[in-house]
Amino acid sequence: MADCIGYLFERADEAPEALYGSVDEASEAETPFGFAGKASVSEMETPSGSADRMSVTEMETPFGFAGKASVSEMETPSGFAGRASAPEMEPQRAVPWKDVSTVGEVIPPLGGEFEDVKLFDRSMSSPDIRVDCGSFCHTDGELQAVEMDLNLAPTKEFPYNWMHRAGNADSGPSPFRMDITCSALLLIYKDSGSMAVGKAEVWVDGEKVLTADPHLNGWTHCNPLICFRGGERKARRVEVRMAPGDEEKEFTILGFGYVA
Repeated sequence: MADCIGYLFERADEAPEALYGSVDEASEAETPFGFAGKASVSEMETPSGSADRMSVTEMETPFGFAGKASVSEMETPSGFAGRASAPEMEPQRAVPWKDVSTVGEVIPPLGGEFEDVKLFDRSMSSPDIRVDCGSFCHTDGELQAVEMDLNLAPTKEFPYNWMHRAGNADSGPSPFRMDITCSALLLIYKDSGSMAVGKAEVWVDGEKVLTADPHLNGWTHCNPLICFRGGERKARRVEVRMAPGDEEKEFTILGFGYVA
């Protein structure tokens, strides 16, 4: 190795032709790193197919492409590339997706009778609604909490509710009564896994329409049930009573959804 280095230093002042040969010779010379200098290739066979009439100004080496390349009518694995050169090819740009639909254009698959549903809870008043809460006179603070809007802190849902507690009425439990003028009504109540809660019955105009059981899901969250739907808009008397045998248990009415 030392002899080789010394030989190169001794010939450093000689002309390049004497050391490496002529430029033409260098263009055809093969080095340990690949072809050096300029090369012209016609109908070159490549791993991806035949590259007809391909002109390369600098050949590829193991360290990457050493110069510019122009390709004419080159065939690639994906098909015939035509008369294209790298500078003329533009990358594809992603087309931004835009939702042009509006909520008003969406047709409900099962009917639109709840499209204009409104919430009614303890904090609200309406000329079409009158409430006598009876023994459902307390407020439940143990509620489902979720992230709302841009606030990542958990927010309790339906805080303005009506709660029935055990043993707080001197004359026994009395029903929640609501006179309302509407065409459809939802009861929103609290599910719970606690054994202190019990079932409640919903009556409309003296007829029992459903029984709400907080233990069906077994964890604290909001549960809506349809009391009635599809009828004409008229005045109705709605009552929520503790089910027989559960009078001394708890039940929470979170609110109502109604279609005026």
